[in-house]
Amino acid sequence: MVTSPSGHPDVTGRLATRRAGLVLDQVVAACHEIDYPVRDARPRAVALDTGIGVIHFTARPAELGIRIAADSAANAFMLRESVLARIEALDPALVPAVAWSAPLPGPGLPPNFRVARVLGVTAPCPSFRRVEISAPDLAPFARDGLHLRLALPPAGRRPVWPGIDAAGRTRWPSGPDALHIAVYTIRRVDPAAGTMTVDAFHHGRGATCAWIDAARPGDPLGLVGPGGGWYPRAPHLTLAGDETALPAIARILDAAAPGTTGTALVEVDDAGAAPPIQAPPGIALRLLSRARGECLEDDLARLDLGPAGGRHVWFAAEKARAQAMRRHLRDARGLQSAESTVAGYWVDR
Repeated sequence: MVTSPSGHPDVTGRLATRRAGLVLDQVVAACHEIDYPVRDARPRAVALDTGIGVIHFTARPAELGIRIAADSAANAFMLRESVLARIEALDPALVPAVAWSAPLPGPGLPPNFRVARVLGVTAPCPSFRRVEISAPDLAPFARDGLHLRLALPPAGRRPVWPGIDAAGRTRWPSGPDALHIAVYTIRRVDPAAGTMTVDAFHHGRGATCAWIDAARPGDPLGLVGPGGGWYPRAPHLTLAGDETALPAIARILDAAAPGTTGTALVEVDDAGAAPPIQAPPGIALRLLSRARGECLEDDLARLDLGPAGGRHVWFAAEKARAQAMRRHLRDARGLQSAESTVAGYWVDR
């Protein structure tokens, strides 16, 4: 078995198929669609750097070779599930044909799942709720990943947590025991104290807001992750997002290297209703008010985004706005895919 530079063994797999080249092309196309970085792209091999590990794909005449190099068993498990999910999206019949070198995880909780407890819920401002959480082994969440998934039990029922099925994949409870899964930003984490803070925009609708309103100290919940979304690293940063992106922007600003320059824009209904956030001296922070007719796209169109090779633009908002911004940055502003991160945090239905 190959060992990665971190000392953890790589996980290798093979998908027996004569459509290996087609599967590889579809994986690369899906990555390009969302500006996901693909490196070492060659006609028959690619490497995807996910931030928590690298997934290598190699197309051979009768199989697709897979190698996952991660720094922990939990991250290797998450990346293996991501690979299987991508293969399943292309053709569910291919999933059973994947053979792995490493033993499948045994019974019990998935390696990337933790049972946590609510310490308390406060309101830093009328439109946000701050959830304080305690949980074991939070060190992996203290890296530069921004996101995690909260697994919220149904009201009035004893929680049923996920397990691992015979194929080594997460088996989630269903029916009345189904957990509500919601992606949120880690605002702060203290592994030594075993505590974490999650700030949530409280729009008053949906299962997550209902759970937060009812949450009391001691209530259980699950943590899944850490997830994707990594700190942008560049001498000049442009950060822009709506209320749902405010916690992520705040954490990126907290982590910005000394001397970083740039601009942070946050669009809200009312600029006076947002929780206070701090920006380092070199980054100008501006709250845009929809009530005054201000919007992210207008301000971004007037901004100098910084010099090529030393800049990064980070944008998160409603999905359709994010898709339009991704095209704008590429086609109108000339940014390379490595110079921007664009995410749709919610969908306007």
